[in-house]
Amino acid sequence: YFTQAARLDAHYSQPCFQLGKTYFEKKDYKISAGWLERVARSDPHYLEAQFFLGLCRYANGDFKGAEQCFELVAAAVPLNEVYNDLGVVQAQRNDFAAAASSFRKALEGDDADPDYHFNLGAALWRSGLYSDAADSFRNALTRNAKDNEATSMLGRVLKQEAPRPGDTKAEGKPRLKT
Repeated sequence: YFTQAARLDAHYSQPCFQLGKTYFEKKDYKISAGWLERVARSDPHYLEAQFFLGLCRYANGDFKGAEQCFELVAAAVPLNEVYNDLGVVQAQRNDFAAAASSFRKALEGDDADPDYHFNLGAALWRSGLYSDAADSFRNALTRNAKDNEATSMLGRVLKQEAPRPGDTKAEGKPRLKT
């Protein structure tokens, strides 16, 4: 029904939003992105569509496009999750200073989330700021003592082990919020 509604009236974006969310839930990010891109700015779900579009673009490897989506949403609705995901794509683009800034904004809104601390620690580690990174990983472990990756990363930071070029391990990979 949503597909039929979208075909009948190209200016009615509500079915595009619903189809985008449906395909997102099925993890078909390419098709989801196609529908979400069609949600009009005047639609009440526009910002939510942009958030999900950012997640789709991230999953499809379009980090610049994802960053643009998250920046647009953060400017209108400065939510912790949006700042976190903005930081994740900035880290993927190797802009660790901007990523750290975004993660700090997420932490300003919710200091209790261990993932925000972990992500900040990973960005600081990749920037070579080992002491600050260690503090962030300790904060992540204070909030979630069973986080094995944070424990491993804290060990690397304390040894001042830099990321290895070409390392295929996902170690220190920032965590998205959906």
